[in-house]
Amino acid sequence: MTYVNNDQFVAGLDDDDTLLSIRELTDNLEQSGKIKFDKNSTGVEGIFTKLPVHVLNSERKYQRFISKNTIQKAKRLNLSLLQPLVVWKRPNGTFVIVDGQHKGVMSFLGEGPDFEVPCILYEHPLERSHNECIEVEAQMFENLNMSRKNVSGLDKYRAGIAYGDEESIQFENSLIAVGVYAENLGDTEYGVEVRGWVKLRAAYTKYNLRYTKNAVDFLKPIYYNHWDKQYVDGSMVFALTAINYLMDKHLGPKKSNGLKTFMRNYFYKTTANKWTANTAGNTDYIIIARRIIDKYNTLVENEFIDGAIIGPKPLDDAGLSAIDKLK
Repeated sequence: MTYVNNDQFVAGLDDDDTLLSIRELTDNLEQSGKIKFDKNSTGVEGIFTKLPVHVLNSERKYQRFISKNTIQKAKRLNLSLLQPLVVWKRPNGTFVIVDGQHKGVMSFLGEGPDFEVPCILYEHPLERSHNECIEVEAQMFENLNMSRKNVSGLDKYRAGIAYGDEESIQFENSLIAVGVYAENLGDTEYGVEVRGWVKLRAAYTKYNLRYTKNAVDFLKPIYYNHWDKQYVDGSMVFALTAINYLMDKHLGPKKSNGLKTFMRNYFYKTTANKWTANTAGNTDYIIIARRIIDKYNTLVENEFIDGAIIGPKPLDDAGLSAIDKLK
């Protein structure tokens, strides 16, 4: 490949008026003011190489889950789209993918284990410990992916845990405390999978971990035994967390005991899909919680439950105001 300096041109290039040189691009950007950008570089430079795909590994401590759907949607390995994988070589000789594990899997499936994939290769110093290697790789993973729209918050938390980020560690501890996991993060041994972890996080943030754990403990057997689902829904957890808070802080004994009777004997008879139908957005948990209260009130009115009607004031006090009041 031949490169030219800024004063040279390739034959015929001057006839193509759709091209701009990097210098011209930069000058255009600076027309509205000098760009604030440090002239000094940082970090270490990787080298371009090719490695047999079978020697590459994925680090579970910070990598995202492999998406079977992503691979099947691609259908086949497209060499035109096979950008270099970002790989670190550890002191023990192990090659670890920091970015590009889906491309690695597609290369393995499409061309076989000996296919050489393009890589940008970085090498850890020989004196770097195993945990230090993971921290460096996890930090690079986060830096590479922080601006990508397809990277979930869980990926960032997972990477943060690997390099000791306190917020990320606290997040996983919270998942463990309430007895759930999401994409292998949290209580994977005894917990239940939560789908919609953002809503679960909002539940314990708005109320607290105790009310949220009570909600999970209540919902888990119902999802498993009555609704035939091996997970709990984050919005439903949020709604039940709010119900727990309502009973504990804003209802007298008769209303609280009546609502507990409803939750114990009647709640599961309505399917999860009916409870959550036509709910979405930040207020979906309010809609679900108020549906629960409405059904409870109906049974009290018809004397199926020995309780007392729950009016709007305790709902308002518990953060469950009618949606039109929130607009």
